Amino acid sequence: MDLNDLSYCGQCGYELTGLADEGQCPECGNRFNKRSGSGLRGDPNPSRRSNAFLRYLRTITIACIALCIMFCTGLTYLLKPTEKVIYSGAIMTLVALLGVVTSFVYDRNPD
Repeated sequence: MDLNDLSYCGQCGYELTGLADEGQCPECGNRFNKRSGSGLRGDPNPSRRSNAFLRYLRTITIACIALCIMFCTGLTYLLKPTEKVIYSGAIMTLVALLGVVTSFVYDRNPD
């Protein structure tokens, strides 16, 4: 395990990110040293990484849907070239892209 992954108190699991390299846990008083790894443990919630992966996967999926809508709009326009096809495809693509942006922003700030 990488020492960078050890950013939680070994006693209570309090996240120590942003604190000094050595000191006491503000939650339980346990002594820790980030350089040596003493008094630390890995992420007490290992599912956090898989949840982050699923959030990124959601964003990528919505982006792929937006690309599919644009592709299908182009094909439909080739078969039936009307402005209605372009406008409806553009609106659906914009809604999907809004979903991509919203999902991306949420991925950066999930709480």
